[in-house]
Amino acid sequence: MTRDETLALEVSITAGAAAGDRTLTASGPVGSAPVIFRVLAPGDPFIGGVRPPFGNRASTILVFLEGVNVGLVVPGSGASMNPGSGLQLSNATAVDDADVRR
Repeated sequence: MTRDETLALEVSITAGAAAGDRTLTASGPVGSAPVIFRVLAPGDPFIGGVRPPFGNRASTILVFLEGVNVGLVVPGSGASMNPGSGLQLSNATAVDDADVRR
């Protein structure tokens, strides 16, 4: 049985493919839905998810960045974000090659 929420694609990426973003588009009878697919250079980190993707005011939370090639994150400074007013980051730690704890 195929789920209506999932479309499986086999994407072959040649060794000479340029790193960067590509647009994948799924088209149906009444429209289409584009999404960005990124080709990575060997060893480049990529973050595909943030868990949790939110935080309450006046709290300190543990955030996990999920992706690939993040095992070489520099402890304490290898993860950053444009924090804006009122946010402070500390203690970046690579959990494994797919997860960074911030």
